[in-house]
Amino acid sequence: KNRTNLRPRTQGQYKSLLRCHLVPKFGHRHISQITPHEVRGWFADLQSTVPGSARTAYRLLRAIFNTAVQDDMIARSPCRVTGAGTDKSKERPLLTLEQAQTLYFAMPEHVRAAVLLAAWGTLRRGEVLGLQRRDVNVEECSIRIERSLVEPSNGILDYGPTKNGDERTVHFSESEMSLIEAHLAAFVGPEPNAPLFTGKTGERLRPGSFWHIWDKARKSTGITGYHFHDLRHYAATTF
Repeated sequence: KNRTNLRPRTQGQYKSLLRCHLVPKFGHRHISQITPHEVRGWFADLQSTVPGSARTAYRLLRAIFNTAVQDDMIARSPCRVTGAGTDKSKERPLLTLEQAQTLYFAMPEHVRAAVLLAAWGTLRRGEVLGLQRRDVNVEECSIRIERSLVEPSNGILDYGPTKNGDERTVHFSESEMSLIEAHLAAFVGPEPNAPLFTGKTGERLRPGSFWHIWDKARKSTGITGYHFHDLRHYAATTF
C-alpha cells in the first residue's frame, strides 16, 4: 500500500502473485520466521510447476523482505537464491528494413503510423497508444512522449507514466513527419487531447485490440517471429 508509484498493471500483477504464490506459502507465518531454506524450497517448487511465474514471484518476495530489512523488522533477508530473480531471455531476432516496411503496409491505414512510430522513433506500444494530437509538433518534426496507455486486469483503460517514468522528445525526418501529419488529418480528432489511435467506437485503442491487429498483419506477411517491441529494437540498432 505504501508503493504509491506502482503502475496499475504492476499493481494487478503483484496482487495476482501474492494471491497465487506468496500468501499460500508464507501468509500464515510471521515475516521473521521465514528461513532461507524455506525460500529456496519454495522457489524450486515454483520452477518445476509454474516456471513462467517463478522468477517474477521471487523478485516480489525479495522486494518485500528488502523493505522489511530497511524498516528494521528483520536483520537480514532470507531471499538468497543466486540468480533466482534474473530473467534469462534469449536475444531477439533483428528485423530488416524490408521486413519493417512490409509490416508497415500490412497494417490497416488507421493504425499504420504505429509501426512508423516504433520502427523509426523507438516508441513502446503503450507510448504509441498513449499519444494525443497535442504531442505532435509538425513544424519541428518532433513528438513529445509524456504518458503510456495501460490496460490493467480490471479492463479500465488509464494513462500512466512511461516505463522508466521519464518524458522525452523524439525527432523524425520531414518525410516521416509527413506520413504522421497525413494520419492526423485522416484519423485524429481536432481536440488537443484527441488520441492518435482509436478503436471502432472512436475511443482509445485498447492494447489488446491493437495486438490482434498486429498479429493479423504478421500472419498475412509471414513475418511471424517478431514482437511489436522488436520494432523498437530495430530503431535503436538503426540509429
